[in-house]
Amino acid sequence: MSYIPAMLDADLKGKVVLVRMDHNVVKKGKIKDPMRIDATIPTLLHIFKKGAMPILMSHVGRPY
Repeated sequence: MSYIPAMLDADLKGKVVLVRMDHNVVKKGKIKDPMRIDATIPTLLHIFKKGAMPILMSHVGRPY
């Protein structure tokens, strides 16, 4: 069985990390509750501290 290392254990120095975030917080153009955004900050800080560059991926609602 192959093993995918947890981000805490991985050597991230010099790597690009794709981070998919669930930021479905916008209602009618306004952020109603920033809790989901705030919850991702420790993950992003960890990636930066390990010497990597995060690329953030998210979506807002459904296309019209």
